Amino acid sequence: MAVVLFTDIVDSTALTERLGDTVFRTASRTLDEGMRAAMRDAGGTPVEGKVLGDGVMGVFTSASQAIAAARQGRMPPEIPSAASAFQETSCGTSCGWP
Repeated sequence: MAVVLFTDIVDSTALTERLGDTVFRTASRTLDEGMRAAMRDAGGTPVEGKVLGDGVMGVFTSASQAIAAARQGRMPPEIPSAASAFQETSCGTSCGWP
């Protein structure tokens, strides 16, 4: 079975306007890196080379791995100005047999 996890920052346009381009881009990159690390830590493979806006996509062999990655992938607290703003990340999964 293959499970695909999609993540996306909720209302990123409004967040960009509120935080400013530089803060948003920095925080978004940090969240992207954290989400990709969470995917790898959970046993998944982040999809590289695809531009998904502010989203990340990863592939897993089980739904429990994808859920673990989604729960772990959060903005680190060392970026306090953006940490609360980026708490709303939308996640969705799809699974099937390859």
